[in-house]
Amino acid sequence: MVLGILSLVLFWVPFLNWILALLGIIFGAIGMAKGKRVGKGRGMAMAGLICGILCIVISIVSILFFVSKAKDMDRELRREIERQEQQQHEAR
Repeated sequence: MVLGILSLVLFWVPFLNWILALLGIIFGAIGMAKGKRVGKGRGMAMAGLICGILCIVISIVSILFFVSKAKDMDRELRREIERQEQQQHEAR
């Protein structure tokens, strides 16, 4: 559970969040299996599993958002450069 929560808190740190999320998912699955055999303690394992999965989803969505915004900025900058070059060419 701790690794899953840490991955959610640190989802903005590029590689650390993936490592923590994957470890949270792995240990959450192991805890769920042990909890099933013992008959108790599955709640914290499930919380770690859910937090880890949620972190991976949030990370993927944020990466896609930032890549989309970077592409938009690049497109706008290229248009502005072309416009300025055209203005300089016309001024000559």
